[in-house]
Amino acid sequence: MLELIKLIVDAVVLRDGARKGMLTWRVVAWGIAFVILLYGTGVPAVIYYQDHPSYKPLFIAAIVFDALLFLAYMFFGWRWYFRQLALQRSKANIPND
Repeated sequence: MLELIKLIVDAVVLRDGARKGMLTWRVVAWGIAFVILLYGTGVPAVIYYQDHPSYKPLFIAAIVFDALLFLAYMFFGWRWYFRQLALQRSKANIPND
């Protein structure tokens, strides 16, 4: 049931982004690249760590890399979002709050 609610919320968010013109092929490509990079570094590190516990530093480094990558993507994503919002407001002559 929780997954169904999550899917509905995701659909609403994607629809809202498409209406605002913020859901472009570039945004989708960056999102897919982000997911591939996270899964490409995190999952192999976890699997390798399960088979070889002596490589704990490699596992920790991969998780720290993924966390830093996540923070960087969120920072640049928020920055891009607010720039797009300001651009839309300037085109519509809406004053900033």
